[in-house]
Amino acid sequence: MPDTTTAPRYAADLTPADVNALVKFVNRQLSTAEASFSSPEGKAVSATRTAVNALAGRLDGAMAQLDSLDSETGTATGTTYDVQAWWGILVSVAHPWAETPGYDTVRWRHIPHASPRDEKLSAEISARLDAETEAAR
Repeated sequence: MPDTTTAPRYAADLTPADVNALVKFVNRQLSTAEASFSSPEGKAVSATRTAVNALAGRLDGAMAQLDSLDSETGTATGTTYDVQAWWGILVSVAHPWAETPGYDTVRWRHIPHASPRDEKLSAEISARLDAETEAAR
């Protein structure tokens, strides 16, 4: 079970509770917008709410599949990359309210790596590029 008191680092660190809490938070913020549905603002609120709820559905489905993956390999699969990407979009949508009371600054962050293996490969590539850049000087 993921530690929900620290920032998520990998896709598997997210929980359905993270997704639900962030979606509820964004929808609460959208509900405070005083706009007629036919106004441009009302349409933007409606479109944003639809997109947020669709992302939540995608995340829930992908996160359910994470449990069935082979955790021994630590290899990022399409599903872990999907969780990382869709979570990133959801966090980006919520970010304008980052200073609002109730925004979880610990959990609601972008996930830097899809998996431990992905993090290791990223570090190896960065080190190789740094070495090539240094050698070219």
